[in-house]
Amino acid sequence: MLLLISPNYFTVNLQALATNVFMNMNTQDETIQEKALYEHRQLIRTLESYNIKYILYENYNVETPDAVFANNWLSVHSDLKKLFIYPMYLQNRKQEVRFDIIMDILERYPSMEICDLRASKEILEGTGSMVFDHSTNTIYAAVSQRTNERLVKHVADSIRYKLVTFYTEYHNKPVYHTNVMMAIGKSWAVICTQVIDMDDLPDVLKHLSATGKQLIVISVSQMEAYCGNILEIYDAEGIPYTIMSSRAKKAFHPAQLERLGNIIEVPLDTIETYGGGGVRCCLTEIE
Repeated sequence: MLLLISPNYFTVNLQALATNVFMNMNTQDETIQEKALYEHRQLIRTLESYNIKYILYENYNVETPDAVFANNWLSVHSDLKKLFIYPMYLQNRKQEVRFDIIMDILERYPSMEICDLRASKEILEGTGSMVFDHSTNTIYAAVSQRTNERLVKHVADSIRYKLVTFYTEYHNKPVYHTNVMMAIGKSWAVICTQVIDMDDLPDVLKHLSATGKQLIVISVSQMEAYCGNILEIYDAEGIPYTIMSSRAKKAFHPAQLERLGNIIEVPLDTIETYGGGGVRCCLTEIE
């Protein structure tokens, strides 16, 4: 099941511009929120058409323009009976934490343990900072201002996952979130190798190669089109689909798309352009 939050009050988050170079600074378009809401409704309709279960919450806080990206403050691991609450980098994103949502999840999973990391002085932004490979019990994380290496290790140790950390550079800065340059499904792994530090790249590729998954290497321009910000999801019958934005699908090569299996495409141009996050960022897995 997926958890989504509607992009009410969506706009350019000016606090995020310093670390998220995927964002567009143009705030002259007065229809940004209207367009974002329309795209999100289309995303919901698409999930329904594929019989994919979801829970939708509304955002009621005008001071949280990025609330649509709930996967950054919350991750739910139902098989491990753990729910993590993460320390966010930006002040207005710290306000996104919703205890009504947490209580709803606890009602569904009464034995779930809450792991609240917000007392830490370090930053870690959920499945934005970490890409989980559940088939090999491994976490991949690109270290940045939003992804603290010590805190990632704490999460990995607490769920007994292996950890692969590495450094990146894009426009003279670290890539702000791992999930814009990397994604992993059961049979495939997408990665932009060009932004990974040359000293770290051999280790990353060694771990990915050992999984036996099909490796799909994307270029920087494909990363910029959110080809790394995709997610494998399942319908009610357990059939896998790879969901991506229209921009990402257009940027993938036909041979790459074939290796990604069943494709679900959703138009998300406004949210990607002004929010600096794609379809994967809008989806929080809760089971």
